Amino acid sequence: MMAAAAAASLFLYALTLQPDFGGPEDTPKFQFVGYVLGIPHPPGYPFYVLLSHLFVSLPIGTIAYRANLFSAVMAAVACALAYSIARQLGARRWTALCAALGLATGVSFWRSAVFAEVYSLAAVMAGLTVTLLLAWGARNGTWRLVSAFGAFAFGLGNHLTIVGVVPAFAAYVLSRGRRIWSLRMVAACTLLLALGLAQYGLILIRTRQGAPYIEVGAYSVRDLIGVVTAERFAAQRFAFGPAELLTDHLPALALLIARELGPVGTVLVLVGVISGLRRANELLVVGATAGMLMVVLNLSGDLKGFITPLMVLLWPLAAVGVETVARYVRSIHRVGSAIAALVLAGAALLPVTNLVANYREADQSGHTADARFLRAVFSQLPDGSRFVTEDYWSDMAWRYYRSTGEAGPDRGTSRLDFEAAAVRQAAADRHRVFSFAFASTFLATEGLHFTRAAVEGPPVAQWLASLPRGSVLVAAMAYAPSPADLAVVGHANARAPGRLRSFETFALIVGEEAAAWRKADDEVLLRVDAESLPGPHARPEGRAYALPTFAGAIVASAGAGGARVILDGRTVARVENGAAFAVFAPDGTLVRTLELPPGESPDVPFTQALYELAGESRCAALSADRWTDIGPVLASGGWVATMSAVGSIVIETVVPGAHDLRARSTVLLGQARTDVVVAPGPEGGLITTQLIREGESRPVFRLALDRPQVSARARVRPGGAAPSATVCAFNAMRTLFEPDGTAAVITPDFESEPFFGAGWSGAQRSPTGPERRGADGATLFIPLERGRRYRLLLDVAEPVDLDVTLNGVRVGACDAVAGPSCELLLPAETTQSGINSVTLNVRREPAGGSRVFRFRRARITSESTDRR
Repeated sequence: MMAAAAAASLFLYALTLQPDFGGPEDTPKFQFVGYVLGIPHPPGYPFYVLLSHLFVSLPIGTIAYRANLFSAVMAAVACALAYSIARQLGARRWTALCAALGLATGVSFWRSAVFAEVYSLAAVMAGLTVTLLLAWGARNGTWRLVSAFGAFAFGLGNHLTIVGVVPAFAAYVLSRGRRIWSLRMVAACTLLLALGLAQYGLILIRTRQGAPYIEVGAYSVRDLIGVVTAERFAAQRFAFGPAELLTDHLPALALLIARELGPVGTVLVLVGVISGLRRANELLVVGATAGMLMVVLNLSGDLKGFITPLMVLLWPLAAVGVETVARYVRSIHRVGSAIAALVLAGAALLPVTNLVANYREADQSGHTADARFLRAVFSQLPDGSRFVTEDYWSDMAWRYYRSTGEAGPDRGTSRLDFEAAAVRQAAADRHRVFSFAFASTFLATEGLHFTRAAVEGPPVAQWLASLPRGSVLVAAMAYAPSPADLAVVGHANARAPGRLRSFETFALIVGEEAAAWRKADDEVLLRVDAESLPGPHARPEGRAYALPTFAGAIVASAGAGGARVILDGRTVARVENGAAFAVFAPDGTLVRTLELPPGESPDVPFTQALYELAGESRCAALSADRWTDIGPVLASGGWVATMSAVGSIVIETVVPGAHDLRARSTVLLGQARTDVVVAPGPEGGLITTQLIREGESRPVFRLALDRPQVSARARVRPGGAAPSATVCAFNAMRTLFEPDGTAAVITPDFESEPFFGAGWSGAQRSPTGPERRGADGATLFIPLERGRRYRLLLDVAEPVDLDVTLNGVRVGACDAVAGPSCELLLPAETTQSGINSVTLNVRREPAGGSRVFRFRRARITSESTDRR
């Protein structure tokens, strides 16, 4: 049964394991620190580093997968130890098995098992110590006691919460009398303790050897003591006063443990504790749990991880609780034996309930997108380039792929600290500089302009193969075949034999039998519903295949006007020639659209983005004692700024002659608030923008106007948190039109923020994709060329009456009767080179309803004015 508990747990963890690099908290670090024999944060975790170093030598998958699998194996061993402890407390095999599987399926314990972390090993060492000690108590034998002490000693080299078992350990041993102690016994325990502490010598050795990763090093015994005692985290030990402990931290910890056990499990643990207070074995387990709980109680940090070793001891007490309840009901009624049998059988509900409740949250098996993107980025960075590590996660990603070599050989690329000065120095030294979205956005506040860099994505077939089982794939093709073999998603025969037709559509469920295909030489349409997607296994019985609930009706259509996928009346993917794809998650949420041109199978762009330093933006330094010209900054339609300290600053801006000015202020990043007021002044519009930083995370503020300005001045209002501020132009981070391209799309996502002026909300998620809410007068900033005419196709969530102006000149209207899409001509004589303001004025009166509409995207096509 113990082997069954371990095997079942390991099978579950392998099924839900994080399959590649990535994860929360310190997981990215622990996915490679063992591989390079590095030194992580205090206390250094030498036992984990050594064991994981051995484990990641296995030739299975990536280094990250092996490190994650190490946690899974340790967690499975911990479940086997929980079974053993339950048996030693008197639980029968069935009850002990149910308790072990209840432990395995607790949400925090489960999550610790599918990521590279130290907590599963900590659970093993705590459980092994108690198991061996109980075995010694039952059978005596000096070697069992020495083994228990050895497990404790080596556990000190992994996670110091095991110190909490010391009082219960000592009390249990002393209660057995002094005859056990001998010179040999004391010598053996002393040697084991010395070996356990000697593990920390690895930190001295690897520091002197210059390990590839040293988060905190030690060159002397004094340094080592500082690492082991975690002086760096001194503020997080005993971080709470008595009142805060009792009213805040203790209740939070209790709720966390109760959630892990579930309501019934919590009650059973309490019953097990109460019933076992008179028995030495139960007292040992209760005492060890209480001791570790006291250690955790006054720590600030990852409580979900800290409680992992506690759960190995609490679940056996739940098994004792089941046995106690069964004995009680057996003794109070004529049919007590039958009821007791039901109680024992009902113990299976503990792991089953946990499994159902926690599977979705714990399952990490589909999380591969970040790893695929990072591997592509670090394998494609140019020789000698520099990469800005904007945060802990990106820094660990850089170190992982450089130290493991999984992104190919190092070609002289190196990391840069997240500082504008370092970026400018690298550029001055003629290095190409790259970063992710956060750093690119933040560095814009210091005048550095980044634009999207090309990252070669995976082939279509590889992208399709990465889709999770149960995903719904919908596609339409116009004048082009399907760009990939659908065998990779289990549908090699989805298309009926026959010649290629001009227009084809299909829908299928990845990994399942359900599929539908339509083809014709004139217009073809496929409605995606349960009737149109019967699996072959369902046809004999006439049953339709069960589909998830979508945000609306899904239609794939193809004809002379192109190929489209429509969701709830909205076109989510469209091509004139080629293939349009939409992918829905197993729960029905739209997760990805793709528009592929005809011809050879292209690569699929990543949803994530890499950016390259393109140059400097215009900035202006503002002070409280004078007005500064910021016209060159506002030529982009607004500015971005940051604050170096907590507090508030008010920036006053005067725009001469602009009496009808509109503005929007927003927080793009960080913990902050902002507000803007526009009022008429004697010279024109007066914009008062208040910036408030509230937390440690340095914010990025943006002010957006309703049109670019060429004349304006600004100052910092005296009396704020700082006497000065810098505002910089916020230029688009992606080129709207590709070189020689004639079509572009503005989407509501964060990357497109510079295209949205006054009158818009931030990017929001919806079941049909990202969107922004626009108010009357909402403005789009669109970079165009003078001498070209453009067509603008607006896609909104619901029909709305709009008047549309280009640079203040009315160019047309959208009629609600015509539907949510609206096409307009932007005449060449009204366009200008650079930023153009397209303003959307809602013509609906307030009494007739809201003057707010939901924007989904705008498609812009261009043609020269001399085209016939």
